[in-house]
Amino acid sequence: PFAVTLLEASGVADLGDPSARFPFGSFEDAYYAGANSALSDSTLPPSWSTLNVPTGVRVEGISTRSGLMSFGAGVREVRMTKKLPDAIGPFKDGVLMVPEDHRALVVDANGNGWPAGSEDTVFSIGRPVVLPPAFVANPTPGKSGFVVVGEQTGGYIHLLNYGEWSEPAGWPTFVGRSLATHPVPFLRGGRLFIAAADRSRGIHIINSAGTEVRGSPITLPDRVLSNIVLARDGSGEGTGLFLVAGTPDPGLRAWLFRMDIFPAGSSDSIGFTDGYPKRLLLSTADIEGGIALVGGDIVPEESGDEAFILCRATGRIILCGARGVLSERTSERRIVSAPALVDLNGDSQLDLIYSNGEGIYAISPSGANLTGWPRKAGTIFELSRSSSFAAPVTVLETGRGAVVVAGSDAGLLYLLDSHGRLIGGSPRKVSRSIDNAVEAWQGAYDGTLSYGDGKRITWRVAFAESGVKTLWTTIWGDLSRSAWGGRSEGGRVAAGAWLDLEKDLIVYPNPSNGERVGFHFLAPSGGEARLQIVTLTGDLVSESRKGLSGGENEFVVSMSGKASGIYLARLVISAEGRRVEAFRKFAIVR
Repeated sequence: PFAVTLLEASGVADLGDPSARFPFGSFEDAYYAGANSALSDSTLPPSWSTLNVPTGVRVEGISTRSGLMSFGAGVREVRMTKKLPDAIGPFKDGVLMVPEDHRALVVDANGNGWPAGSEDTVFSIGRPVVLPPAFVANPTPGKSGFVVVGEQTGGYIHLLNYGEWSEPAGWPTFVGRSLATHPVPFLRGGRLFIAAADRSRGIHIINSAGTEVRGSPITLPDRVLSNIVLARDGSGEGTGLFLVAGTPDPGLRAWLFRMDIFPAGSSDSIGFTDGYPKRLLLSTADIEGGIALVGGDIVPEESGDEAFILCRATGRIILCGARGVLSERTSERRIVSAPALVDLNGDSQLDLIYSNGEGIYAISPSGANLTGWPRKAGTIFELSRSSSFAAPVTVLETGRGAVVVAGSDAGLLYLLDSHGRLIGGSPRKVSRSIDNAVEAWQGAYDGTLSYGDGKRITWRVAFAESGVKTLWTTIWGDLSRSAWGGRSEGGRVAAGAWLDLEKDLIVYPNPSNGERVGFHFLAPSGGEARLQIVTLTGDLVSESRKGLSGGENEFVVSMSGKASGIYLARLVISAEGRRVEAFRKFAIVR
C-alpha cells in the first residue's frame, strides 16, 4: 500500500544508480559490502515512514557490490490484500466484512456489489441505495447468511443470499416510501426480521417472507432524523427499537422514541414502549447537521436501557433513558465519525468513544472525560506532519482489557488502552490512508484487523492471542448495523488477586526434555481454566481445559515427540464474571 525506497545514509538516492559516480555504492553507503544486509523497523537506518512511525516492512538478504542489487521484501504482519475494482463508484461506508476469512463485499452508492479482489459485480440493484449494507446469519443451520440493502428512493428492501446473490420468494419487498436510513436485520425466536424507517414517518418490521408483522408500519408524528438502534437481549435477539424523530420547521421539536418488538403476550407485533417518547430540546442546527444514535444498558442502575444522541454538526451529546435526559455535554468540534460503546474504565457503565477528527474522546455516562482522555492526534505521537482521524473508531475487548482502534487519513493505525496510552507498537504506517472503519476478526489463536484505503482491503495480524472480542465494528455497530453496544465483559477491571496470575504462573522444568511440563498457578476462586500451547508462528500444539477449585491448580502437559524449540503457553481463567490471561515462554531441549 506504500512504497519503500532504499537510500544512502547521507540521504542521496544513488544506490545502484548507473548514472551515479559510484553505481555500486560508495564506502559511506548503509549497504556497502559487509555493512548491512537487512532493513527493518529495528535497524539503522530503519524502515520507518516519512511520518517517523514504524511500518512493519522488512527487507532481507540485501546483496552488495553487484551489477544489480537484489533483496526480499514484505510485511510479515499482513495476512491478505485484495484490490478494489477500478470501476467502483462512491462507496463510503459501503464495505461489508463478511464473517469468513479474508472476505469483503463492497457496495457502492449506485447499488452495485463487488467481492474484494474481483473486477466483476455479483449483483446490481440498479438504483441508488442507502449505505451501509448489513449482514445477518441465516437461521437455518448450514445455510449462508444474507446481505441486506435498501433503496434510497425506490422504496424496496433487498435480501440477497450471500454467495448465490439471489433473493428468496417475496423479495425484494416494497415498503411504499423511500428509506430514511439503512435497514437493520435481526433474529427473534429463530426467525429473521428486518426493521426499516421510511421518509413518510413509517416504521416497518418485515418478516422473512417479505411481509409486515401485525401493527406494522407504525406512523410517527414527525419524520425520522437518526439511524435505527436495535435493542437486544442477552442472547442477541432483537427486543426493541430506538430512534429520533422530529422536525426543524415549523415549530421545532424532537423526540426519542422506543418501541417494543413482540411485547409480552404477543407473538408477532410491534408497539410503543411505556413512558416513551421523550422530549429532546434540540436546535435547528442540531437537527440539520445529522443525528447519530447508539444504545445499550449504558447505566445498569437505571431502569431499562438508554441511548446516546450525538448531534454531528454542533457536537452536542445527550444521554436519555426511561427517566428522560440523564446528562448532556458539548464536544469541542463537529463529530466526524460514528461512535463506539464499551466499559472502558471497568465501572460496569458503558462509556462513549468518538472522534471529532482532531482527537479521540472517551466520556462516561455523566458526560465527564475518562482519565487519560481525550487524546489529540498531534500529542499521542509526535509526527513530522499533521494527521487527523478520518474513520469511525472501533473498540475491542481482549483478555487484557478494552482496546480502542483508530485509523488516520495518513494511513496510521493506532491502538490505545483504557487510559489512552499507545500499545502494540502503534502507531504503525499501514496504508496511504484509512478511509473506512477498522474491522476486527477473531481467529483461532490471534486477532486480525481489516481496513480499506479506497484502492484495496487489507487484513493484518493485530493480537497474538485468541479471545479478542469485537464490541463495535464498522459504522453503526456490528455487521447487522444494530448500533447496540450490549454488555461489556473483557473491559472490566479484574480484582487484585486475579491480576497476580500473570506473575504467579510457574512453568517447570524450563527448559524441559518434553516428557513432562507443568504449569502451576493460584486461583482465588472456582471457575474454568484453559491452557493453550502454540508455536512462535501461532500454530496450535495442544489445548487443555479443567474446572478450578480455589487455591493451587496446575496443568501437566506432555511434549513428547514435539520438536525442540521455544513455545508459548497461554493460560485463560474465567471466573466470577471475569476473564484473565497469563503468558509464558518455555523451551524444549533434547
